[in-house]
Amino acid sequence: MKVLSIAKTAWSKLNPEKRFTRMLSLDALNLMRHNKLSLEKASKYVGLDKETVQQHIASAIYKRHNRWIPKRMDIIQRRMTVYKNGKSTSIVVRDSKQASRIGEYFNDVKKALTTGDDSFLRKYNRRKIIGVRGGKHKLETRLEKIREIEEAKEDGEFQVLYDTVR
Repeated sequence: MKVLSIAKTAWSKLNPEKRFTRMLSLDALNLMRHNKLSLEKASKYVGLDKETVQQHIASAIYKRHNRWIPKRMDIIQRRMTVYKNGKSTSIVVRDSKQASRIGEYFNDVKKALTTGDDSFLRKYNRRKIIGVRGGKHKLETRLEKIREIEEAKEDGEFQVLYDTVR
């Protein structure tokens, strides 16, 4: 059965339900990449059927020896939370490379907050995240501003990187 792909559909063209499904499908793709799960097992783990996940990540997987293999990178738009200009905001990124940079940034934010050492954030002074429309977003590197953002949240331990609603 041929699966119709919506992997290349722009984030802005997806309704809230499809956005949520895309994010779950990207979670399944991540499980395939990092936990070496099959498409079927990864789909089941995130609570979707294999065909639905396949629709959302079709451009990021290929079939080899009757098994779906994830590509190292993908070009699938997703909305993610970032810290910039002293506040938490969300941006749409075009690919897994930008999403990984944001994930790496938040890992370093956590280290900086835990240790009080802002040297973990210095490398982001020159790095920018490229949004879907080509806009460059400078990440917040001032530890005191990051602390303010964290304190403003109800629960500083829980950080939602993927924003599915907007």
